Amino acid sequence: MARSSRTALSLAAVALGLLGLTAPAFTSFALSKSTLHSNDQRSSGRTQRQAEVNRALQPPALVYSQAADGSMLEASGPIVTYSQALFDAAKAKNETVKVTMDVLAMKTKLQDDEFLEKWVLITNNFNIEKKDRSSVLVDLLGPFKSTVVPKFIVFLTKKQRAMSLRRIVKHYVTALYQQQAIEPVTVKSAQRPHAGAAGGHQAEDEGEDRRQGHQTHHGGGRQPLGRLHLGVGLRGQGGAQVACKRH
Repeated sequence: MARSSRTALSLAAVALGLLGLTAPAFTSFALSKSTLHSNDQRSSGRTQRQAEVNRALQPPALVYSQAADGSMLEASGPIVTYSQALFDAAKAKNETVKVTMDVLAMKTKLQDDEFLEKWVLITNNFNIEKKDRSSVLVDLLGPFKSTVVPKFIVFLTKKQRAMSLRRIVKHYVTALYQQQAIEPVTVKSAQRPHAGAAGGHQAEDEGEDRRQGHQTHHGGGRQPLGRLHLGVGLRGQGGAQVACKRH
């Protein structure tokens, strides 16, 4: 009995000795594995933060503009897609300035109720063939300075999207103003400026400003341009009042 007890004690001592020898190695392995896991987490966090910084530093494209309805939301959907297609086609054909002038002219026409009524009647008249309808719409909106816009109208007619042209034009202009940093300028005077000073040359001056702005923007710089709005609002006062509204 005593011999078996001594044998059991010897085995227990041997087991404790082996446990003491292996414990430091096991602890070192566990600590090393934990350290590697922490390093991986820190490296992953740095990579993710760097990716977020890189995305923030990228310049916004035309499609990442605000919605034209003034909701401050990011613009998306078919209207944005077609507007971007027109922008890309104008850039590919080196007709960005001419397309912009055509779009501004169309925007003015499509805001007129009488003209819009004609436009709706033609676009909803399905007794006219698509080819003939597109020709009528092009003639109605013309003349054009670019070759891109007439083809774009024909393309929209084939896609049954001619009714969306008004919204496409509105978004195109809004996105262009945001991208080119064009700011509206309001000038109020006691007397309405005569046609020679404002009405006759305003469109030409604005067209020249936009032309210079496109050249400056595509050349690597970016200068704020202006949209001029004239009004009469200074009664009994002389001079003029100029106000600039930033987006």
